Amino acid sequence: MKKVIEAAKIFFEDLYESTATVVGVSHCDEGWELMVEVITDDDYTKIHAKKDLISVYKLYMDLNLQVLSYSREEIRERGKILEKSI
Repeated sequence: MKKVIEAAKIFFEDLYESTATVVGVSHCDEGWELMVEVITDDDYTKIHAKKDLISVYKLYMDLNLQVLSYSREEIRERGKILEKSI
């Protein structure tokens, strides 16, 4: 699983040139499903003295650790607690 997490982190860090943190991993039939948080370095947040933004992505990788797809699921301020409805 360490290889899966490392491959996902490298993918996002290369793509967005920002720190990526894997917060969830699950094995599925075709490979892996991951949730990844990426710090969004945004000039708007710096100019307006706002907190950094965190983008949360869902990522799918095949068994060879090749990225099949990814999509941003949400964006929020750093430190804001994720609220899920039950």
